[in-house]
Order: sequence, then C-alpha cells, then structure tokens
Amino acid sequence: MSRPPVHRTRSQPDSVYVTRGWWSRFGDRGRHRCTRHHSHHDRRRVAPARGVGHHLPSGQRRARSVHQRELVGAEARRSHPGGVPRRRRAGQPRPHVFRRGGDAVPRAPRRPVPGFLRPRAHLRAWPRCAGAARLRVRAWRWQRAGRGRGLEPRRVAPGREEHRRQHVVDRAHDSRPRRPVAVPRHACARLSEQFVGRPVSVPASGQSSSVPPGLPDLPVLDALPAVLTALAEHGSAILVAPPGAGKTTLAPLVLRREPWLADQRIVMLEPRRLATRAAAQRMASLLGERVGDTVGYQTRDERHIGPDTRIEVVTEGVLTRRLQHDPTLEGYGLVIFDEVHERNLPTDVGLALLLDARATLRPDLRVLAMSATPDTKGLLKVLGADTPVASSDGRMHPVDVVWAPMGKQDRVPEATAALVQRALREQPGDVLVFLPGIGEIRRVQQLLLGSLPERVDVHPLAGALSLAEQDLALAPSPAGRRRVVLSTDIAESSLTVDGVRVVVDAGLARVPRFDQRTGMSRLTTVSTSRASADQRAGRAGRTEPGAAYRLWSKLEHGTRRAHLEPEITQVDLAGLALELAAWGTPVEALRWADAPPPRTLQAANELLVRLGALTDDGRPTDRGRRMLALPLHPRLARMVAGAEPADGSLACIVAALLDERDVFRGRPDELPADLSLRVAVVCGQFHDRADSRDVRRVRDRAADVARRAQLRFDLDEVRAHRCGVVLALAYPDRVAVRRNQPGQFQLRSGSSAWTPPTDP
Repeated sequence: MSRPPVHRTRSQPDSVYVTRGWWSRFGDRGRHRCTRHHSHHDRRRVAPARGVGHHLPSGQRRARSVHQRELVGAEARRSHPGGVPRRRRAGQPRPHVFRRGGDAVPRAPRRPVPGFLRPRAHLRAWPRCAGAARLRVRAWRWQRAGRGRGLEPRRVAPGREEHRRQHVVDRAHDSRPRRPVAVPRHACARLSEQFVGRPVSVPASGQSSSVPPGLPDLPVLDALPAVLTALAEHGSAILVAPPGAGKTTLAPLVLRREPWLADQRIVMLEPRRLATRAAAQRMASLLGERVGDTVGYQTRDERHIGPDTRIEVVTEGVLTRRLQHDPTLEGYGLVIFDEVHERNLPTDVGLALLLDARATLRPDLRVLAMSATPDTKGLLKVLGADTPVASSDGRMHPVDVVWAPMGKQDRVPEATAALVQRALREQPGDVLVFLPGIGEIRRVQQLLLGSLPERVDVHPLAGALSLAEQDLALAPSPAGRRRVVLSTDIAESSLTVDGVRVVVDAGLARVPRFDQRTGMSRLTTVSTSRASADQRAGRAGRTEPGAAYRLWSKLEHGTRRAHLEPEITQVDLAGLALELAAWGTPVEALRWADAPPPRTLQAANELLVRLGALTDDGRPTDRGRRMLALPLHPRLARMVAGAEPADGSLACIVAALLDERDVFRGRPDELPADLSLRVAVVCGQFHDRADSRDVRRVRDRAADVARRAQLRFDLDEVRAHRCGVVLALAYPDRVAVRRNQPGQFQLRSGSSAWTPPTDP
C-alpha cells in the first residue's frame, strides 16, 4: 500500500540539536540533520534574547500552533542578509556533515536556533549546547500529512520517511522574512526562556547574568527591575503582588546579587513558623542546595543558619530580639517584611524599631515591604510618601463563586464536610478548605475519611501539626489521585499549596483579641473580611479556571468588613510596652501605621509596674530584662523568672498550659477548671478527656521555656498542688477570696468571679 503524500515545507537548513539516543535509531543518517553553515571552529555561545512560546493555544491572539513557533527578538533581524535562506534543492548535498564516529555534537549557532530541542540528560557534550539548553518542547500530537497539522515527516532517503516525536519541529512554512515581535504573555502561556524581557546570555567565560538562572517564570519577575532601582536609589520600596506571584521566593534570590549589598546578608520576616520553613526550603531547592547553605531560617524553636548563609528567613519576633541586642544589625544590608498587609503586632513593632535604628544608626540599611493587597496607605505613611511602589498583576484565571449558605441549625464542621463532597462531585482537581482552627480541621477530617472515594486523600495543614504532617499536606498529589487539604488561614497568603483548583471557604478565622478573663490576648473566632475572602478564592485560579464555594450568602458578603482591624488596636499591649521601655525611644517618636491606643498602653505600663518589670518612671528593671528574653507574655514570664527554684518546672508547665490550647477536649462548661489536673496530665497521669498530641506539645514547650530561663526541668519534681502559689506571681490582681455562695469569689480588684457549683 502506498504511503500518503508528505507536505514539502520550506525549512531552514540551520543546525538543530538532536540527542545521541536519537542518532542511534537511524545510524549515520541521523547526523545528516545536524548541519550548519558556520565555521566548525567557532565556539562562541549566545543564548537567544527572547523566549520561545510553548503551549500557546491555537486561535488565541493569533498565536501560531506548536509546530509553527520560532524564535523572535532582535537577533532574528540579523540572522540572514536576505531573510530566511532558500531551501536546499533536491539532490544538493548537506554541507558540513559529521562523518566520523563518536558522540560529537554540533556547536551552538550564533543566531537563534530555528527549531526546538529536547536534549537528554545523559548527553556528555551538554556544555556545548548551553546556548540552546533552555529550549523545551513537548509535542502533544503528531499526524501524517493529509490528516491535520502535526510534526513533519523526516525525509531520510528518496522514497523513505521516518517520523520523529518530541525532537525537532520545523519553523513556519512561510519563508518570507518576519518582523521580530514579542511572544504574547497571557494566562495560558508559558515561556521557556527565564526572565522574559531581560536579555540573558551565556558567555563563553562562564560568567552568569545579573539574574540567577533556573528560576521559575513567575509574574513577580516583571516588577523586580523596578524594585532593584528603588532600593538602589531610594533605600526603601513596596512590592505589591497577589498570592502565588512568587514574591516570597524570587525577590530575595534576585536581590542577593545586587552590588550595594556587597557581602551583607538579607533577613526576611514571615508571620508564621510554617511559612518561614516552607519559604526557606523552596528557595534552597531552586538553588539546588540544602537549607542552611545559601538560604537558612530561624524560628522560636528551630535554627538552620550556617556560616555561608546569605538569606535568613525568620519569624517576626526574631528580628525584634536581634534589634534589642544589636540595634545596628551589623552584617545585614536588607530587611524584607513579607505579608505586611496582615498588620500583625510583631510586624508593626519590628518595623517601627527598624526605622528608628536606620534613622539614627544605619542610614544605609534598606527596607522592602511586600504586600498581597494594593492598600498601601499605611505603608506609605511609615516609609515615606515618596517611597516607590512596584506592582505585579499576576496571572489569575477566572474563578466561579458558588454561594452555599449554612442553615440556622447547621454546624460549621458538618456543613463544611457536606460542601467538600459536593465540590468533589462537581469540579475536578485538588480542593483547599479554609477552616478557623485545628479543632475544626480535626472534626471535618473525621467526617470526610469514611465518605470519600478511595483515590481522594485528606491532609490537615496548620502550625500546630508536626513537620511530617505539614510536609505531607504540601506535597503534590500522586498521579491518578486527588487530595483535600484542610487548612487554617496560613494558606491564604503566607503559603502556597500547588495543584489547587477548588476552594471551600468556611468564612471564619481566628484572630487575637484581648480577653478580660485571662488578662491576656487569646484567639477569637471572627468572620473574615471581603479582602480575605477574595484572596482565598484566588487560590483556585492560579493555573487554570477554578471554583470557590463559600459557606455564606452573597447578601451577607456585602455586609462584611473590607479589612480586619490591625492587631495593635485589638490586643493586650503589655509585651509592646516592655519592648518600648527596653528600646528607650518614646512611643510618640516612632513611626506607626496605626498608633497604639493610649488607654491600652497606659494599662499595660501599670501592669508591668505591678509585676516588677518597670520602675515608677518607666525604666526596665533587671527582672524586666530577664522577662523580655523569654518568648512569653509578661505575666507568664514573671511567673517563670520569679518562681522559687523548687517550683521552676511547675512554673514552666503552667506557662505552657496557659500559652497553648487546652489539653482537655469537650465543651468549656463541661470541663473541670482545676489547673492542677492538667499539670498532673502533663506529668504522666491519665485522663479520659486529655488529647495526647496536645499533651506532648505542652510538655515540649515547657522544656523549651525551662532551657531559655536556664532552669532545671524535671517532671518527677513537680508539685501540682502549688499551682495557686505560682499563678499568684503572674496574676497578682486576680487573687480572690471565697464568698458564702458555692462557686462565688471576690477578686482583689473588686470585681467578682465564679466557677460551676459542682466543680470540685
């Protein structure tokens, strides 16, 4: 049977790279494709100045199909004096053909390669192909002539044809010269050449460009040149980029090569420990290194920083401690505040102290604030009205919002589980679920485990989980499986979960609020803002169109606040007052986006005087400086620092119990109020309402507090009946006497308190 006719195209006889494995399929004839017109001794290698567009959908913006793409840019203008050369006549021998054996590979051309290349990793002559090493193609289909467009058949001899998959794609059929134009960048496009718009060359001397090679093509790259200029000329800059644009991982890697940084380090602040570790691991993987080499991180409990570390990712409290010990930040040239739009109290404090130190001690210190929302009025008020703002729009796909309000009798875990099952039936891809806390995550996980198909995995994601559980939730789904990630608001902006196409939002979040009952700030469940809901929904449209299911109505959505209030206006300020007293600068002289409320700050100073941390004129005492070194609220720090040596272990356990979530599970009015029962459980006693994971977490936290306070920690020496004596050190204003009525007490301050009458 005769073969169907083959399209004869006008292809350019310039060199294309093929692999050694491909040659072996056709013997010496495979090398006939490896021809060129340049000198065999010309070894200069120059990478194309523009990119090659892959996977551009046909019919959109007049994009060419995959086998019609070609390199475009300034180099194409000078590629040939007469445009694209004429095709070789029939029977004309191909010039400069490799005849000898071995694994020789043709040298890289001086102009853009007119075809595509898929080099094999085992090719020993890889450095000689460095100019084309960034060109990739994945042929989605191939067809013979007469059945549609696809890869062209290869003519190996008269009357013989061979088809090649995923190796070489001929350039456009039209041989006329083309005007160099830019490859369109839109949501569905991906460019193989990194750093589009900025020429990248591969010099023969081995010198690298100003931008590190091998970084992913993310939207934030378009805004980084403006950030580099602003930091070099102004000293401060604001980078606005939506979640998933790459600002957290790419900005530090590009900035570390700036000449003004010299040999100094970069420190970047993250609001959460999980985000700190994930950002450092991601940047280290992009560099092909381990955490602790060029990129390291430090949290309250971990430190992975080596002598060669240039980028340090830290939690917000770590920077404040460093400033208190060394206000000049010697050895650091740039401080990056990530996710400043969240307006956490440690972020506002660290930024205020840093700007004060820069104004008086380090005018050369540069500051970069990165935000996921365009609301930058507060940042401009702090950094200066003339601070440059660079924006990255990102590449967001459309997200369909599905309103699924709860019934009046429905509970959040049950309604969320039902909505997740509905989303799995109606939408493809992985599902990211936003819940307020770890308690709701555990309940929803139990409801889903027995009702989902076998190929669907359920993973929790929260800061209270172990490192293994966090890594399992962030790992991509295996082929043929789906996953449901139950997360707190940590995945809203601080962390990116890849592969998500569906978002289920419960519309709730836990934020710190001042609790009159405990005298400290505690996490309170509140409704999210409209800006937070939009950010969560945007997680579903990063790579393709997605859907967002919301557990409230559209009418209720319009009544929600645009943004949540800053923490500095809602929480207890005792810790802030102690920090400012140790810093020495009056609060009125510091720069604040929102100044601390005067009444709340005055009440905090009075408490610190009562605890013995400040003198009457507001100066810190020796006890106050010891309290400042502990990662605890000043009340709990006073209890640990002032306890008797025999009660040191007990004080650390009580501090951990009050600082962490309760180890007992159940309704609050059904749980015993006796703190000594919880201390006994931490020391090893069994209780049917105790959660073993929370007990271990409290025990580890207590041991860490004892290490920082330089106390001996021994569970066998804990005397649980002395809890009241230890608590009186932290709450001198809460000492009470019993009234005649059971469960009624009179506090020292004059107010009353009560416990259930049946509580032993």
